[in-house]
Amino acid sequence: MRSVRPEARFEVPLANARVRGRIDLLLRAEDGGPGEVELVDLKTSENRPPSELHKNQLRMYAAAATKLGMEPTKLWIHDLDADDGQRIEVSNDEKEREAFREDLEEWVEGIQRGSFDPVEDRRVCRSCDFRRFCRYAPAEARIG
Repeated sequence: MRSVRPEARFEVPLANARVRGRIDLLLRAEDGGPGEVELVDLKTSENRPPSELHKNQLRMYAAAATKLGMEPTKLWIHDLDADDGQRIEVSNDEKEREAFREDLEEWVEGIQRGSFDPVEDRRVCRSCDFRRFCRYAPAEARIG
């Protein structure tokens, strides 16, 4: 059995902050060594194609898994609505991980300063953790 743990919760220090989250599914890496894992994030058809936001979510999970002593070998977005159970691999390239780490540090610094850049896709506002106090969020996104 490859399943290590569903809904694996984490809280780790990243980019001068404590980041909490939940990885939908941790799998033992196929033909991998001890500690090597594959990370799977479950999405529905409304999230097609996977946005950079969703790819970065997996990169954050990979950074968290690394802090927890695991070695992520593959990152996947699993499309729950696809008839064939499609999995889309997200690059786990070192340059992309480093670029994401730099972005994450910049985002955390912005949050700490209270500086938020508006996103172009306003649908993102409905699920953003900062919608209640972001001056760019539409009024309907601030409710709830």
